[in-house]
Amino acid sequence: MEVAAKKQKLESKITFYRTGWFLFMVLVFGPAWYLASTVEGVSFSGSLDIISEGLGDLYFPSFLVSLLKYPITILATLIPGSSAFVFIVLALFFSYGSFFIAFLYFAFVQPPNFNEMKTKLDPEWRIKEDAKWIVKPLARPVTFAGFIVFLVLTTVLGEIFYGFYRNPIADNFTGTVYLVDRSNKKIPIDVSIKLDIIDPGMVYDRKPGVRERSMKIEFFGKGLKTLKDLGVDEKLFAGGSENARYGSRVCGADSGTTAKNPSGFYRGTWLLRSYNFKNKPTEWETVRCPEKMHFGMETYDTAQFAISEIAKGHIVYAELKRDSRFSFLQGMILKNRYENNKNNFFDPDL
Repeated sequence: MEVAAKKQKLESKITFYRTGWFLFMVLVFGPAWYLASTVEGVSFSGSLDIISEGLGDLYFPSFLVSLLKYPITILATLIPGSSAFVFIVLALFFSYGSFFIAFLYFAFVQPPNFNEMKTKLDPEWRIKEDAKWIVKPLARPVTFAGFIVFLVLTTVLGEIFYGFYRNPIADNFTGTVYLVDRSNKKIPIDVSIKLDIIDPGMVYDRKPGVRERSMKIEFFGKGLKTLKDLGVDEKLFAGGSENARYGSRVCGADSGTTAKNPSGFYRGTWLLRSYNFKNKPTEWETVRCPEKMHFGMETYDTAQFAISEIAKGHIVYAELKRDSRFSFLQGMILKNRYENNKNNFFDPDL
């Protein structure tokens, strides 16, 4: 009786373990993997917004979104975003069903140490399953070790794929902000800036309310009142509207065009090709974007940003450095592509 009771207890433990793992893989890991590349370089609060909308797009009911958004967001920030490139490959064959095809794979992944637990229950289970007279199911379980190998392989392939596919300009940049007067004098104002240039792809860089090339701007520092007095919307100040949806704080972008140098400080490729940002509505836009913004690359790692015609006699100007959301391997490929073909990446079709 005691042996039977122990066996029954172990059977129940295995059942609960397998069921819990199945729910975790399908309801938590699967969405986190799918959305991992959309939260690269995004703050945790912004990632929560992105994950919440992404779960809604996957037809998760609202109560599940509220329950799962935190664990999914945490996991999505840990999973290499490049591994999700496999969804692009699946989409070539299954279109919008690619996500659900991938979920079938997750459903068959065995939890860690699952075979060891089965051996404790029945030391001869492998022999029985491999017997010739046993009818083998068409869908075989995926071992946990095999799943890890698959994740590593897709990550490496994804890094290479993204390196050759995505736009090198669409990255995070940070820098110091100045005012420039009519005499081209730079006036420090104790303000810093973070720019997130977004060029949405099928999987990577998809953001809530952002359907085309855009820029998310955040000013921060002690001198924000100076920018406010010049007419810059407070929604562009870091922390000023944390409860606003992600897409409501993004300015749409026009295509790149050649422009004259409005301040005299722009260098490098800026004079050859500029990037004009205007108040082009995004899906949920509530921020009042400056009418004329400019972004130009000096080198792959340095750039410049300006808001012109914001007030008579002044230009808001920033010198930027890349604060990349790309991995080392992906970044090397992107840098090589940029340096071999600098100006064409401002084209909206690239």
